[in-house]
Amino acid sequence: MRLPSFRRRPPSEERALFQDAARIPTWAEASGGYTYAAVPITRDTAIGLPAVGRAISLIAETSASIPVEVYQGKGAGKRLRDDTWQYRLLNELPGMGDFTSFDVISDVSACVEASGNAFVQKVKAAGEVVALIVIDPKRVEVYRDGGEKRFRIWDEQGRMQEYGTSTILHVRGFTVNGSDVGLSPITVHRQRLGFASAQEQYLARYYGQGIGKRIGIQVPGQPTKDQVKTMVETFVANSSGLGNAHMPAVATNGATFADIGVSLEDSQYVESEKLNLLQAAHIFKLPPKFLTGEGDLTEWDFIYLNTVSMAPRLKRITAAFHADPDLFPDRTLYPEFRVRDLARTDAKTHAEVEHMQIQDGTLLKDEARADRGQPPLVMPEDPEANPGMVPLLTPTGAAPNPPPSPAPDDGD
Repeated sequence: MRLPSFRRRPPSEERALFQDAARIPTWAEASGGYTYAAVPITRDTAIGLPAVGRAISLIAETSASIPVEVYQGKGAGKRLRDDTWQYRLLNELPGMGDFTSFDVISDVSACVEASGNAFVQKVKAAGEVVALIVIDPKRVEVYRDGGEKRFRIWDEQGRMQEYGTSTILHVRGFTVNGSDVGLSPITVHRQRLGFASAQEQYLARYYGQGIGKRIGIQVPGQPTKDQVKTMVETFVANSSGLGNAHMPAVATNGATFADIGVSLEDSQYVESEKLNLLQAAHIFKLPPKFLTGEGDLTEWDFIYLNTVSMAPRLKRITAAFHADPDLFPDRTLYPEFRVRDLARTDAKTHAEVEHMQIQDGTLLKDEARADRGQPPLVMPEDPEANPGMVPLLTPTGAAPNPPPSPAPDDGD
């Protein structure tokens, strides 16, 4: 089966969106606009910022680490359907052997966070979806034709092909106006990210030049332009770079040095770095401790991560998958992340909750033992009898059931 060329892994240098012979977008169009810090902010430059890269990778890898299961029914009739082809597709090798299920979910999540949209090619065989290939959002344009959603996709050679929803699955990110495409957090917050990028460049030059503060050279008289150029080039050559850091500078012929800049301490650089981490946490709706690393993570941090940060993101992905008629033609089946795996507590609380779940029958002993890597329970006198697979029920609000009383004596 020959697949469209856009399914191949893109090269390191990628073409911009809408690039063809007729029209090449300006930088402002491709990035969403200029920044007051005069630093261009694109998806790739923003991810290079430690705070942004950390936030997106945390969200993407956390999403991918949670199993995607397929269920049927609701309420008490809810049943796991691990015998369906949808379950195998989402949990085995959805990426034609090149990508694991972890890779596909991680890529979808990262695309939504960085670009506001994720686009997935549905590879079919005999009418059934056999693979999912994530496409770079920079290569995709969404439009409507007669009310139907359509996609223009450019490959690495700049060739464009058009596809419909029968080939492309679209996971749309957050938007405020019901648009066909989601908003990129990087584009929306480019002013703040431009400030952070400018700080990164300033720090790199600060250490790369190895001079520290900006230095001025005061020279008596009126030197010519060539003399000024020679003095500056000589000073830079002898004083800049890490190899010349803290080396003494020599001034001759009455020249003197003067500080005309500010130090990192004066500019409160460390405080600004912390502010950048906090801003990234707010932009991506993450508990600040996960980015700043300050303080111990508490149960409430994980609750926030689960309910506020991850739950809406996971629901967005599964809702898009379920709405696709090629993935779920049987509407009674639906995908769902096993979000209980996100719950994190201390050891004492976990043991207490596990004990209560075993007592009320929602968890079997052997299920708890399997989570800890322990073998199942087997009674020595009867290898076929396994007490770990029998619910240990306790009446609500009461002590465990007492053992049965012996039969009354007939009074012989």
